Amino acid sequence: MRGMIGSGLLPGLTSPTKTTMRKLIIQLMVVVTAIALGTNNAHAKKNKNKGDDSNVNGSITAVDATAKTVTVKTSTGDQTVTVDSSVVISKDGQAAKFEDMKPGVNALIGTTKSGDKLSAVSVKISDSPIDDPSPKKKKKKKKDPAA
Repeated sequence: MRGMIGSGLLPGLTSPTKTTMRKLIIQLMVVVTAIALGTNNAHAKKNKNKGDDSNVNGSITAVDATAKTVTVKTSTGDQTVTVDSSVVISKDGQAAKFEDMKPGVNALIGTTKSGDKLSAVSVKISDSPIDDPSPKKKKKKKKDPAA
């Protein structure tokens, strides 16, 4: 019975060779696992930074004081954002209150997304349109082959 344990895995090899092979296989499995986990984490971080934080910019169409939400008409459709009491609200550079957000007022709301819910982290309101300072993707210009 001696030497029968694991004899089916690596038949024909002596005990020291089997031990060395087992160590190499275990090391290889550890390396492959580490690479797989590292790739998955990098992908998760890339996706986390992509689309989770954004700005909502447009005209306020509805305010729900009970639910503490504001609906803003944007170029891509209506967006409803929760504005809790800890969020700093400013109007034309001055401190403002939730009650100052009314339909027809323009808003630039910095948001964070959790699931399908948008929550405000900052709110700027104004009677005139507000420019969105967030970086916009620029289209790459094709190089002219004649140049």
